[in-house]
Amino acid sequence: MTALDKPMNGKICMVTGATSSIGEVTARELARLGASVIVVGRNPEKSVSTVNMIKQQTGNPNVEFMLADLSSQKEIH
Repeated sequence: MTALDKPMNGKICMVTGATSSIGEVTARELARLGASVIVVGRNPEKSVSTVNMIKQQTGNPNVEFMLADLSSQKEIH
């Protein structure tokens, strides 16, 4: 694949709720398009598993996770 096949190459995307459902699909497809993806989740085991799965499925090594419970005001501040 060339850089033209990766239109999100050089972009950084943070996806909340990325450990399941539409958030997971969004994170995976952004990674497939070449973006660097930050998976935001509140469960460390699920986040690691999701990151590893996305890396394996897309071949994109630029996928990381950030632990955050966005329902907690304390964590938001």
